[in-house]
Amino acid sequence: MTMTQAQAFSLNEHLSEYPDDMTYDEVIDLIRNDDERVTPWIWFEHTPPETLIENIDNTLAHFQNVTAQTNATLQVVWETLNGLVYDIENHNDLQHMGEAIIDCRDRLEKMGVSK
Repeated sequence: MTMTQAQAFSLNEHLSEYPDDMTYDEVIDLIRNDDERVTPWIWFEHTPPETLIENIDNTLAHFQNVTAQTNATLQVVWETLNGLVYDIENHNDLQHMGEAIIDCRDRLEKMGVSK
């Protein structure tokens, strides 16, 4: 694929057809030039090209933001698990492992992740 998952998602949310061998920017240029190889979904059929492009770019930005938040959350969990594995392998005490788990929970809560 010549584009990222986020770019493909954003295009697929707005277009029912476009050349799949092109980059995101190339498809955006096709939209801008009202190229017949690009077909918007029916509910975007009468949307002006610049508005459609803006909607696609907004979807892309949102997808990337959500992905970044998810990756940050996973990083906190990974760091904690990695530390716990080290503690287990080195027979460290349970109190230290418990503190690591509580610290992980607190870090996730500060990030807005909760029950």
